[in-house]
Amino acid sequence: MPMDFSTPLLPLERQSHSGFPTFGGRSYAGADEWHRELQGTLADRKYREMLDNHGLIGTAFHLMTCLAQQASWTIAPAEATPEAEAVAEEVRVAWKKLETSWHQVLSELLTALPCGWSWHEVVYVGIKGQITGWKGLYFVRQDTRQDWRWDTAGQEVEALFQLTKSGQTALLPTAKALHFVPDTTTGNPEGRPWLRRLYRDYRDQLQIRTATLVGLQKDATGMGVLTIPADTWVKAANGDAEASSLVADAKAGVVRMQRGEREGIVLPAGKDGEGNPTGWGIELLKGSGPRQFDHVKLDELCEQRIATTLLVQFLLLGQKKAGSFALSSDQTELLGISIGAVLDTLCETVSVQLFRRFVELRGHDPALAPTLTHGPIEGPDLGALAQLLETAAKTGALEIDQNLKDFVREQAGLPAKTSTSEGL
Repeated sequence: MPMDFSTPLLPLERQSHSGFPTFGGRSYAGADEWHRELQGTLADRKYREMLDNHGLIGTAFHLMTCLAQQASWTIAPAEATPEAEAVAEEVRVAWKKLETSWHQVLSELLTALPCGWSWHEVVYVGIKGQITGWKGLYFVRQDTRQDWRWDTAGQEVEALFQLTKSGQTALLPTAKALHFVPDTTTGNPEGRPWLRRLYRDYRDQLQIRTATLVGLQKDATGMGVLTIPADTWVKAANGDAEASSLVADAKAGVVRMQRGEREGIVLPAGKDGEGNPTGWGIELLKGSGPRQFDHVKLDELCEQRIATTLLVQFLLLGQKKAGSFALSSDQTELLGISIGAVLDTLCETVSVQLFRRFVELRGHDPALAPTLTHGPIEGPDLGALAQLLETAAKTGALEIDQNLKDFVREQAGLPAKTSTSEGL
């Protein structure tokens, strides 16, 4: 039946869906994931393993958190009016009374980078039914999430199902939560984890390191070769139980051979070409020779790819006696830009899900809700600033007035000029 396009659709209600698979108000665990070990709650343990067991990955996200915590934070009024400023001041007062410190909450919010999302339960305080502020923002670990509850249309998440310490299931509503998702393009409430982008490189590197350790053990011992009498081999092939058991034990023993404190092999003597027993003898098992592939270079390749994905290539500079300060400066600037963009999204989330809801509960116009803003991630390059000022002053493009001097003092962290001070 052909579709009828003659009837216009008024854009009064949302008709589209994000495309994320839901049914009956629940989501399909791992329906959007290629790898079985990253489907549903299995991904939580895998991402935890990557953060805890890989030095570069754990260090990279710790560095990102430290850089973000250096930024300054401001609660700015919605507009330059006395009413908007009064509402902003109410939010500032409530913000200062939080039981959970902002640095602690910020580090918890930034777990959304490796895991894709973060969730904080918002607890309010009030007097006689009137909301007066927040008691705290309490972090809900990603690996305690069981599932999500969607609305009947499958468009918006209504709540989070959490597995508590007592083994019970708690239902945490979205209306009482700070749900931060840096990347919402998939329509998944769990976002797009940064760790997902480098999972294959992590898995390959883990396999390479495991093979390297096994190879070191085997190279120290050599390739074990065990000979079995021909009649025993034939009996085992024909199904003789005693011979089959003997061959199986022999195979298991040769596989377990490796160097250690209690090493050594005792074998019965053979016979020479004339059929006479050879008697006692001893020889060393030799290594199997060099490998065709350089495991060290393959490991370094995976490490470099992981660092590139995380934008922390500068952490590897100098390890090969290569790299420059200029290259390191460019790469750290790129990481700073990326973190700044994440903090922009975080500020929007806090402003909408926390400040606006609080303002509404206080009975104010939501349009007067203030916004959270952040300062720069890194301090200015004072050398570049000095060179710019010197060039601009020489060419006459810039006048060195008192306002500019005050700005330079502020950027350099110098004390403000007093009325009796001279010069800059």
